[in-house]
Parts: sequence; C-alpha cells; structure tokens
Amino acid sequence: MNSHSVSNTFVWELGSFQEYVKTISHQDRIYSPKFWLPTCDISHSTSTDPNIIKNITQSNQPNFTITNDNNLNASHGPLNVLTSALPFSPGDNPTSHNFWQFRMYPNGNICHENYISLFLKAIRTPFEKLSNITSRRQQFLLEIGKLGPTTIISNYNIIHVPTRKQIIKQQIFEYTFEFDKENITCGFPKFCSLDLLFPGGDKSNEIDLFVQVTVLSDDSSRSNILLLLDDDTINNQQQDDCDVEDISDDIEEYFRNESFADIEFLFDCGSTLKAHRIVLATRCNYFKMMLQGGFKEASLDVIPIRDVNYEVYYIILYYIYTGKLMDLNEENAYELLRDSYKHSDLMGLITLKKMIAKLIVKLVNVDNWHEILFLGWQFNDLLLRTKGLKFVKEHWDIIKYSDNLRRLLDDSSVDWIEELFLVANGTAHMVR
Repeated sequence: MNSHSVSNTFVWELGSFQEYVKTISHQDRIYSPKFWLPTCDISHSTSTDPNIIKNITQSNQPNFTITNDNNLNASHGPLNVLTSALPFSPGDNPTSHNFWQFRMYPNGNICHENYISLFLKAIRTPFEKLSNITSRRQQFLLEIGKLGPTTIISNYNIIHVPTRKQIIKQQIFEYTFEFDKENITCGFPKFCSLDLLFPGGDKSNEIDLFVQVTVLSDDSSRSNILLLLDDDTINNQQQDDCDVEDISDDIEEYFRNESFADIEFLFDCGSTLKAHRIVLATRCNYFKMMLQGGFKEASLDVIPIRDVNYEVYYIILYYIYTGKLMDLNEENAYELLRDSYKHSDLMGLITLKKMIAKLIVKLVNVDNWHEILFLGWQFNDLLLRTKGLKFVKEHWDIIKYSDNLRRLLDDSSVDWIEELFLVANGTAHMVR
C-alpha cells in the first residue's frame, strides 16, 4: 500500500487490490495514511487571527490531541506527531494545509454489497482547534481507477512497473465538514461498482488500484473544470442549457406511411422520403420556415436535397415522428451520427443533438478523436469537448505525432490550440 501527495493531489495506491476484495469481508474497512492537502478559499467559519498563527509556528508548540471518530478508535499524542510529516516548513502559514484520511470498504458497507464504499474524513488541525474553527468547507475531485498496463521485469525478482492510469470513476463534490457536530466524514456508499473493476465478475484478476483526491479552488478556470467533470455532471449542466422539444408518439405510425403524405424529399443517390407537411412544420421550426415562408420549397411537391446523406435525413425524420433516436448498426455509424449531429443543430433539434452526442462519445478512438473534439469546440458542446480533451490527456503519447493532430491544429483557433496543449502538458487542476 503506497501513498503520496503531489501539489494539490493525494494518491492512495493499493497494489493487488483483488487480495483486499478476497480477504476483507463485507462491512469491514481499511484506512489510508493520513495526509495533508492545501486549502482553498471556499470558506472558513472563523477569521484568521495573526496571534494564533504566531503561536503555532513557534518552536515551543503546545500539546494537541486529535481524537478520531468512533470507527477509528485511535488518537495521536503531541503536536510533533502531526508536524513531523507537514508538507510545509514551520515558518510557513499553518492555515495553508488541511489534514485528511480515507476510509474504504472494499466490499461495500452495510446494504451496499459489490461496491467500493469510500469516505473522506476531515481531521482537525492545531490551527483549527486553537482558533476555534468549527467547520471546514472544501471542493474536491475524487477519482478511482486501475494502474496499468504493467511491465514485468524478471531479474532475480519480478517487478511490476505501472505505466498508465486508467480512471474508472470520477466525482466532483463540495462538502462542509462540521467538527462540533461530529459531521466530519463525507463519502459515497456506492462510489464504484466492483463489476467495473472486474469485468466478467472474476475477482481473482490482478488489479493495482488507486484512489486520488484533488483540491479544487474557486479560481479554477472553466477549461480546467471541464476536464474533471463526470458524465452525470455534464448531462445535468447541459439539461439546463436547452429547450426540450415536446414530441409525443401519437403520430409515430405515420412515419414512412404514404397515407396523407403531401411532400417528398429527393436525394442525390436517387432515394426518396415521403412525409407530411403538417407534421414537419409542427415538430420542427426549420421545416416550418421552409414550408410556410417565402422559400421556393414551399410550392414544391418534390424537394431536392443536395449534399446530404439519405440516411442522415432518415434519422432526423424518424426523430421528428417518434421522438427517438433510431438504432444504428451500420459500420459507418459514427459518420452518420457525426453528420446527423451537425444537421440537428442546423434544424434546432436540440434534444436529438444531445442524444447523438451521448452515442458519439462512446465511439471515440484514435481515428476520430480530433473530429469529436472539434465538434465540441465548434458547437460549444460540453460533453464532446470534455471527452475529446480526456482522450488527448490519456493518449497523448499515441496521438502527438499523428496526422489527425496536424489537421486539428490547422483548423483550430489559437484559444482551442492553447487548451489542447494545456491538457497535453498538464496543469495544476487537470492533468496529474
């Protein structure tokens, strides 16, 4: 079991985690080493007294005992036990760091079998005690994942060398730890399913696990926070940014039904799609303007559609009639989704656009990551942009000399290029 702090991040490594799962029963727990992390300026319940800072930094430090909660049943002695591992020198501001500890249930706590239950405890510091600070508010990024793949070197001994981190679950949270109410622990009983760590349910597979927590400050830039967001947070934020089309299923039966059809779309490939003017105009403002305004299409029974794939229009019309995104099993599913995404934006079909984006990010790979990131930038799509940046972060060694990167740089603005290289090279909040 290893642990270390880097800048504003603490990493807790648990090698051969399958052994923890095997030997530690349900509801039993393990603890990380206690660790220091820098504070941020979210809030403290009491203002800082310069005289207290002076007292703490003097060499004749008072004895101070930290008593953990009932679960830990442990205490520490004089203050020098704490200061022996301080990440700052005695002359520094003692308000700059806070003291923490993880508690983990490898097989879940009560009623949460087959999950990793993970909790973070705030340990009161000497400064907080002497200055009568009764609460601590902090914002974190909490991550769990696997170390690997590993290189095995055989020379008298077998050495496992971690080469990459694979993040399995992320969560951003903010919490007020209240010392006087014993409300000093925050966590997630169902933080990560063991099925995500052991695909197929074989819990004997070798896994080197890591848990890492990063302090987030109020001055974190938007681009920094973007990379840290989990999918649920992204989807919740984007839900507030769009108007959802009110599409019911009462006319689904009329899709591709020529009964009462009064308009036809003709494509370059020769294929046609028949539809109903009233349905298109009612469900989509784009078609309402086309068919009721002063455009020539308003008087045509057959409307030619140039430079648009027949399958793309099919996907859009299917959504207009059904409110659903049709299943795509074709080999060119990504290309169809990409083009349908662009046209759904053009037609103002925001809900369809969101549906498509959720599928696109599942298909990201070395051949299309640059297109997905560019779409995120171009259409200000939080999900596509974040997934594209995460792919850059995790696969930079593979893509940094690729033609796709060169194409992306040729087409991107200075701000976009700067954001890409910040992610690739690392920042205090994004890449560790």
